[in-house]
Amino acid sequence: MSVDQVTPMLGLVALVALWSALVAVNQRNDRGALERRKLDRLYGWLLVEMGEFEAAGGRVHELSDAAAAVRRQLRRTWLGPFALAAVAVALQVVLGFAPWIVAAALAGFVFVSGALTWGVAGIFGITDAEGSKTRAHSLALLGATVVKAFLVGAGVLTAYAGVAAVNRGAWARGLGLDLAAYLLVTYCYLPALWVDRLSRRGRVVDFAQGTGADSILFLRSFADDDFRLFTPMASFGPRFRFVPGRRRFEEFLATALHNSGRLVAIGRPDEKLPALGAARSYWSHDDWQAAMQATASRSRAIMAMAGRTDSLAWEMQQLNELRVTRKSLILFPPDGEEGTLERHRTIVDALGVPDHLRLPDVLAVSLLAMTFDDTGRPIYYTACGRDWSAYTATVMHHAITLRGHLRHEDDRSIRRTIANVEDPFHQAAYDLGGHRGRRAARATLASAAASLDDTPATIVGWAWAQLEIDKDPAGARRILLGAADEHPADELIRRALDTLADIEAGRSRPRALLHAPQPVDAPDLAHTLVHGHSKLSLHARALFSRAMVASAAKWEGWDADEALKLVEQARRLAAADDQKTAVAAADVWAADALLHLGRLDEARERFSQVSRLTRAPRTEVAVGLPFLDPRHLVDDALVGLRTIAARGDDEASTVEAAKRVRDFRAEVGFAEGAAHATSWLAEHHLQRGEPTESVPWGRLAATEYEELGLKLPYADTAVQLAVALNHVQTHAEARTWAERAAAAADVVEDPDLGSRARFELARADAGLGSSQDAATGFAAVFTSNLERHPSWARASMIRLGELDPVAAAPLAHAAANADLTFYGPEATARLVAAADAAPDDELAATWRAAAVDIALRCLTDDDIEPGDAQRCWRLVADAVISAPDDQPAALVEAVGAGVPRLSRAAAREAWGLLYHLNKASRHATAGALGRPVDERLSDLMSREATPLDIHRRVLALAQWRYGLRYGGRREDAVSVGAELVALARTDGTDAKAHHSLAMHLVKHGHDLAHADRTAEAVAAYAEAADLLEPLAAADEDCRALLCEALTSWGESARGGGDHTTATAAFARSQAVIDAEPSADWAARAQRLLDQAQAAPTP
Repeated sequence: MSVDQVTPMLGLVALVALWSALVAVNQRNDRGALERRKLDRLYGWLLVEMGEFEAAGGRVHELSDAAAAVRRQLRRTWLGPFALAAVAVALQVVLGFAPWIVAAALAGFVFVSGALTWGVAGIFGITDAEGSKTRAHSLALLGATVVKAFLVGAGVLTAYAGVAAVNRGAWARGLGLDLAAYLLVTYCYLPALWVDRLSRRGRVVDFAQGTGADSILFLRSFADDDFRLFTPMASFGPRFRFVPGRRRFEEFLATALHNSGRLVAIGRPDEKLPALGAARSYWSHDDWQAAMQATASRSRAIMAMAGRTDSLAWEMQQLNELRVTRKSLILFPPDGEEGTLERHRTIVDALGVPDHLRLPDVLAVSLLAMTFDDTGRPIYYTACGRDWSAYTATVMHHAITLRGHLRHEDDRSIRRTIANVEDPFHQAAYDLGGHRGRRAARATLASAAASLDDTPATIVGWAWAQLEIDKDPAGARRILLGAADEHPADELIRRALDTLADIEAGRSRPRALLHAPQPVDAPDLAHTLVHGHSKLSLHARALFSRAMVASAAKWEGWDADEALKLVEQARRLAAADDQKTAVAAADVWAADALLHLGRLDEARERFSQVSRLTRAPRTEVAVGLPFLDPRHLVDDALVGLRTIAARGDDEASTVEAAKRVRDFRAEVGFAEGAAHATSWLAEHHLQRGEPTESVPWGRLAATEYEELGLKLPYADTAVQLAVALNHVQTHAEARTWAERAAAAADVVEDPDLGSRARFELARADAGLGSSQDAATGFAAVFTSNLERHPSWARASMIRLGELDPVAAAPLAHAAANADLTFYGPEATARLVAAADAAPDDELAATWRAAAVDIALRCLTDDDIEPGDAQRCWRLVADAVISAPDDQPAALVEAVGAGVPRLSRAAAREAWGLLYHLNKASRHATAGALGRPVDERLSDLMSREATPLDIHRRVLALAQWRYGLRYGGRREDAVSVGAELVALARTDGTDAKAHHSLAMHLVKHGHDLAHADRTAEAVAAYAEAADLLEPLAAADEDCRALLCEALTSWGESARGGGDHTTATAAFARSQAVIDAEPSADWAARAQRLLDQAQAAPTP
């Protein structure tokens, strides 16, 4: 290649070299990058220290592999834009078109991508994760995007000019232009950044009492606001940075969390222009602490940047007191060893972490963050180098943990890793499987040979080396056969020979021989089930990762058929690789899917297969996901069998399955799970109305929880036990357990659980005859739960009313005023009972009037349920009926005044009020209230009349007519009867309609007869008889009514002097009776007929 051909490339090479050097210098000075280079030489020793820390009870998540995965993913993400730019430049070089076309194309791409991301979206009302943007802000961002695109275009043209200058030999000018191009492209985002910062002024942020469900609280010391971290992770849209650089730690964190929620924080009081990152809320010196506490309690998660100040230490103490440490992640920035130690001491002192659970000082340089498990024990995140990728992996892991997709595993993974690294055969296997190769594996074994004892485990290791490193299966067999001759009774050698046979037959891989030294016989089932460790193939790992995460999320968003298809595919892969544990996991997941599809027999078969699993290895699915543990799989299978038995409503099988779950958990050492299974049995029996069977299980569960120090489930179980004991009238013991539950609930600060406990305590006092203590207890539960937990308040009000109706009356009145819909009907019942038990008439009148008032208010509520409306009407009727003679008039007047405001549901049920009044012989009152009830129903039906409305109006009219008739208002009864007949005539022409019309005609005839309107009565009876006789001939059930119509017709006709018609009617009635003399109605019909015929002729 000639010099002329090379020279045009010099400018481009110089440009790339200059830009790369500038980025590298920026990255090299980053604290995290400096720590990574230092730890590369020391991290093996740090892993040993971590293993020792785990052995002492500490917990560590080591995220170096996860950080590497994040870096790989981001590199793939960045390939797109750079590939586009490279293609554009290449096309320009090949095709020779003007540089300004490339500059314009790239500038256009920058504008379109940025505008579509936020600017245009904001104009059309779309919001981002940091809160809503105004249209003006969005337009300003569009303008900033135009400026950014212009700067990028100018940078590209400047770079072309620099390349050309270097090619001409003008190095100083060319490199100066290259530097200018770098600055233009690097800082093109600044206009958008300033637009965003300016837009944050006055923006309303959800904080304190208004904290949103997606908010993530960010706590930090104001002194750390400017702490910066080198990161290629850019912001989005117009603020996207094309060149990696240093960003404030808070900005980086907001970007990492953009899919998890909205980062919010308290802003610096003297801050004139809000910084990017968390959305700021500003509070005075007197108010910020209360705002922080309220936000911490309500936010989805809490991110804290560890610091050294007293204010931050106070915030950490609040997290502990508020019991929100589990959702908190405390990040330690790369502040050097001494700085991290100081920050760590500040945090753990404030949180009160015990010394033996504190991360050793030597590990501080690897400390990324800390969080806490459900018991308050700290969990540390570490990595080889605290750079942007390590913090991203930490934040992602914690966010997924909070969503329930991962669990903090207490599996001592680092100690196991170190134990394998210290074993020379595992080291050789690592060398062989990695990039170092066969020669390195042989060198590892050669260096360790002199220190290895001639034990069976070592002999198996040498056999594996002969097999996999030297590719000599015959030599491996000779080694093992020789050892078998020397140690004929050794179980390990025998097992290794069996494994070698499987390998030679193709049923296992050579690495299986390394697992042969794992123990088979163990002192308990936990060790018997778990045997060795295995890893899935790449394809299987991908499928199992999907299935595992989806299963942890209860397959939310999955169709059961799709889930079954996925796990069956995963099972086939695992079976092909002879992965016993993975096959069992797939069977459990498949059984879950079959359960959702209602295929119980197939699900039972899958669960049964897994429940018989006896020995299998823990199997790794992927970094960051829990191992597949055969103990957990058997447990899941047993729980599945319990669920199937419960669905089949087979009580004996359900209890037996539940006992199997408990026994298994106890046997493998799952103490907490065993206690949960015991508690399940207690709750199951109690829900089935079997308190006697529930009590012994409840006692055992409470004891187990107490021994484990689990306060919350202990309190819940103790309450459950108190409920069962109260049911079986063992009130003294119930009182003891209720007191214990209340004390434990106070410790864990669970007011709802405390209310349940105190309710059972009051029940026990009532059962023991301590009425005063019980009444005080019920009143206290009512007061504390009136607004927070209405169901407990209502139950307490009912119980107090049963003990002391008068004492319950004020509570009932207060409850109705607090929530009329929920409390109103029961409050009315309590007030009626209080009126009946009142010591004097004046107080009785007060409570009775209050009861009617509340009932009527309930009945005007559009949300009232039909059942509650019926109850309220019954209570109003009781109040009127039970009132002394001097009170009903006022009550009736109040009821009448309230009827015009009735809701539709209440108006439909108003006939019940008239019915109860008539039943109690308060006919005059029923007659007085019938009109306003009918008027309200008619008014509602004038807007919309449903068949139910018509039916209920007929019922109300019938009761009104009844009240009028027996209240002495006969002419009014006739008018209402005529209305009923008119309504019945519009009901149709079928048999049912004719039967209904005939019934109303008979009743109307009675009213006419009582009103001495004989001729009209005769006509009504005659029409009814004419309607009913064809129905009777068709075997319709109407003969009793037909006899009544004919008998009444004859009686009225005779009273009017028409003896011929009367005789004929009596004869027809007798004929109907004679046709069915043994029918239930016949005797009564005969008696009425005989009385009518025997009556003297007028």
